[in-house]
Amino acid sequence: MSSRLSRRAPIFVLPVVVLLTGVAPAQIQFPLTISDSCAGNTGTFTLRSLPSAPSVSFSAIGNADFGASGSCAPDILYAHYPLIRMQNDPANTLFYDSGVPGDQGGIVASFSPDSFTIHWPDVDNRGLISATWCAQVRCCGSNGTFVEHTWTFDMIPPPPPFKGLPVPIEFFAYSDIDMAGVFGGNEADSDSTGDRHRIVHASCPDEMAEFWGESPWDWEVAAWPNLADSLVANPFAGLANATLPFGPADYTGCMSWRGDVGLGGGLKLPGKGGTLQIRYSISVNCLQCDVDPVVANSGVGSASIQTASLGSLGSPIDLDVLNGQPSAPGTILFGLPSAPIPLSLVFPACTTETLYVSAPLSTIPVATDGTGAGSLEFPGLFGTFLCGMTLDFQYGALDFVAPCPLVLSDLLSVTFGRAQLSGCMGY
Repeated sequence: MSSRLSRRAPIFVLPVVVLLTGVAPAQIQFPLTISDSCAGNTGTFTLRSLPSAPSVSFSAIGNADFGASGSCAPDILYAHYPLIRMQNDPANTLFYDSGVPGDQGGIVASFSPDSFTIHWPDVDNRGLISATWCAQVRCCGSNGTFVEHTWTFDMIPPPPPFKGLPVPIEFFAYSDIDMAGVFGGNEADSDSTGDRHRIVHASCPDEMAEFWGESPWDWEVAAWPNLADSLVANPFAGLANATLPFGPADYTGCMSWRGDVGLGGGLKLPGKGGTLQIRYSISVNCLQCDVDPVVANSGVGSASIQTASLGSLGSPIDLDVLNGQPSAPGTILFGLPSAPIPLSLVFPACTTETLYVSAPLSTIPVATDGTGAGSLEFPGLFGTFLCGMTLDFQYGALDFVAPCPLVLSDLLSVTFGRAQLSGCMGY
């Protein structure tokens, strides 16, 4: 286990406090904590600090917490640091808060229960660009959550004759992820790519963390503390676009994006000509997927099958059977959507029952109590190819007494995805 264990600060889950009094805009009051709850789970992201200066060593300073209520994933994040390089500077600059009111144009923070925004009106007092960091957390299911980060950069209008000249920047997002809260033994598995680092740990065989970025320019994965130290080196050598697969070791990862901020370049957004916007996320048991999940029941049956799960890719699906065959073994059939088969075609007495999962991929045994109720957890699926795929579930059991020999439920369909966030705080 890494020696930085002794330096790790305790986890704080405190209300967000934003100071907005005084003549000049006040700086940030930490910690900033946001959370979201669903299906008996609470996902929380906490930013405990930012550096107080633009160039300091941060490798041994844990400044963030993130995770879900699950046994293996209450806190999988040790540190998260954003950095920037402007106008081809030889070294990177950390996003920082000196604590001095009015510094960098007066940094301000605003928040809601599930999101916060930090705004730098003048990044590093250079008179070039402003930056806004928006973080929004979303619960994915009984053991999954993600936090999405959106950065927006705008040029500070310069005086003539320089008006309209773009400002070239490179933005860096660094994350130190420790699955199961353990510094060593983390692996980025063989399915990881430069824009999608999937981190697992042997002590949590059915869980996965993910660091994902939308179309990054460069990336790197390295064992702590090498990457953190190289990001603040002067001159900065650049990201290596290596090394995956990784581990088992102490994972750290970074992605970077390049663009021009100003009227002459950048991503053109409605009403924000020349704005540059960057998006990435950190998740546990909730893989990035640009499809909204859908969970729906249809059809009819003597029994019913239900779930409180949200259909998030990577999160388990909690299946509940109601009005099944009392105190009897049964089965859950699951498979891809297929043509339904009315049982009345074979058994005329089965006027209600229809086999909706007519081409099952497999089955899972389930037992019911005296009321016909039963439950099981279908494990989370982590294959990225499953994004947008639909899986159907149906309960079935034999009835040796009734005229119809089968008790079947209605159909439960789950289209795997991840909630698409609409942005937060107006940015």
